[in-house]
Amino acid sequence: MKDDIWIARASVLEKFDGKGMSAYAVSVATGITSTTVKKYAEKFGFDFSRPNAPPVSEEGRATVVDELRKLALIEGMTRQQAAEMLGLSLGYVSQVAKHNNIAIRHASQGVGVDHDRVEAMAAMYRGGKTLEEIGAVYKVSRERVRQIISRHAGITAAQGGQSMQASRKREALAARRDAGSYEKHGCSYEQYRGLVAMGKKLLAEGVARERTPTGAFTRQKNTAKTRGVTWSLKLWDWWQIWQDSGKWEERGRGKGKYVMCRFGDCGAYEVGNVYIAKYEHNVSFQPNNPYRKDHPEHEEAIASIREKLIGRRTSRKRKNHDLPIGVTRSHKKFQAQISFNGKNHCLGRFETIEEAAAAYKAKRAEVDAMYQAVAA
Repeated sequence: MKDDIWIARASVLEKFDGKGMSAYAVSVATGITSTTVKKYAEKFGFDFSRPNAPPVSEEGRATVVDELRKLALIEGMTRQQAAEMLGLSLGYVSQVAKHNNIAIRHASQGVGVDHDRVEAMAAMYRGGKTLEEIGAVYKVSRERVRQIISRHAGITAAQGGQSMQASRKREALAARRDAGSYEKHGCSYEQYRGLVAMGKKLLAEGVARERTPTGAFTRQKNTAKTRGVTWSLKLWDWWQIWQDSGKWEERGRGKGKYVMCRFGDCGAYEVGNVYIAKYEHNVSFQPNNPYRKDHPEHEEAIASIREKLIGRRTSRKRKNHDLPIGVTRSHKKFQAQISFNGKNHCLGRFETIEEAAAAYKAKRAEVDAMYQAVAA
């Protein structure tokens, strides 16, 4: 049976013996692989060799051009395939194609490409489907899908599939962060982190937390809450009001400093009802500000400031203690200390009660003078 197959194939290939056709050309004409054609040529002595030289006559060149155009444009052959079919060198075929503007398919391009399928695969991949999922739809391997969309659609791994899924997850996370930040702070998450970073830089330089953007905002908000004033400003609104005023660096309490005021010192802290002005304006011009000297609650407001500065009410009396105010025992000596601005300050250790009490009284007079300067 095997001999019959050999004889049958040999009888087919014998028709092309000595016709000036290459083994590849015979393979295309007969449908037999070029490897098998070469084996038969070696076994039976068939001559499947290309011509020794390309045609040089005008008629020969015209024939080559016509044949090459047919093979390239109609049958979709590559340069190598056309050269094998015509029995010519690859360089000669390339030269003829170039001089006669014959578009020849590159070996990396497929034949009979289903462009609709390529477009659909590309769209699915860009939409986030993986190569394996697309291959399951078209009954091909994931590697074949990669080859098709890469070769015919120019898509890389970074333009779809899992990369696209990861990118969309990152975008969704950023959108959720921004939504939460706008709800809470009135700005994007990136803008909020910018204010936080600014505060960290100031803290590293030794600036108090109350002087940072977020720290100052929180303190003023809490102060308004303590005073029973409605606070409707979000962090970014508050910050933009200060930035638009150009007085952020001069913000503070005391003469020459700038503060956030409410119109008529009434209503809520909200956009449209606040403005930036000097501290003197807020405590003298505002009709409802208790720090205004002719305000009925002025004395109570001043007493409140004194309590915060000194750390205790001036009328407060110590009970069950045999030492003067501001004096405590410390290792057989007497320590003087005072509290103001929310902190305890040690004034030193002395041999006698009188010396410690004198140190306390001197410092208290200094603190009271500081209070008078602030309240003036």
